[in-house]
Amino acid sequence: MSRERILLADDHALLLEAFKKLLEPAYQVVGTVTDGRALVEQVTKLRPDVVLVDIAMPKLNGLDACEKVKAVLPSARIIVLTMNDDAETAAEAIRRGALGYVLKKSASSELFTAIQTVLQGRTYITPVL
Repeated sequence: MSRERILLADDHALLLEAFKKLLEPAYQVVGTVTDGRALVEQVTKLRPDVVLVDIAMPKLNGLDACEKVKAVLPSARIIVLTMNDDAETAAEAIRRGALGYVLKKSASSELFTAIQTVLQGRTYITPVL
């Protein structure tokens, strides 16, 4: 059985490496990128099932990247993984195509719950909001 494919986008290399190590036992991490433009480029090449994206990234922020990702790969399920705990920002992320919104300060189990939820086509918003 093949594992779901995940693409990670964050401008902090250390966090990308940590998220990759955390997720690889359960999912196939197909790539990592450090800016929004690279994310859009790689989505078309790698065709991930799930995209984890930070909001604050260079060249193209995560919210704008959400819209562009959905335009080039409508089937992609996007989870915004951020430090931003503003409910209006979370609502904006959902309006722009994200299915999930998780805070980086959340427990790792919450990230896994969010991934499973969006893979089922449902929306996941961190309970903190």
